[in-house]
Amino acid sequence: PIIEGVGLVKDNLGILLGALRSTFELASCSRVGPVYRQAVDGVACTDSAGGLTMMFAFLFTIGVIGMAMITLRSAMYPAKLFYASPDLQLPEEEEEWEDY
Repeated sequence: PIIEGVGLVKDNLGILLGALRSTFELASCSRVGPVYRQAVDGVACTDSAGGLTMMFAFLFTIGVIGMAMITLRSAMYPAKLFYASPDLQLPEEEEEWEDY
C-alpha cells in the first residue's frame, strides 16, 4: 500500500506540474504583452478622455437639476404664516457685551 500511495502522489504531482507549466506559459510576456498594451494604450490613453467627458457632463447635469429641485421645493407647498398672539412676550434685546 505504501508503494501504491507513493506512485499515486507521483502521478498527482506530475499532473500538478503540467498544470503549473501551462499556467506560466499562458501568463508569459509574449501572450500578456499585447493584451496589456491594448488595455493601457487603448483604454487608459484614448477612451478615458471620452469617459471623463461623459462623466463630467452627467455629474454637471445632476448638479444643476439638484440645485433646481432645492430652489423650487419652496414653491411646492403653501407658505405657513405664524402670527404672534398679543399676550406673547418677546425677549428683550441684549447688548452683545452682556452675553459674554
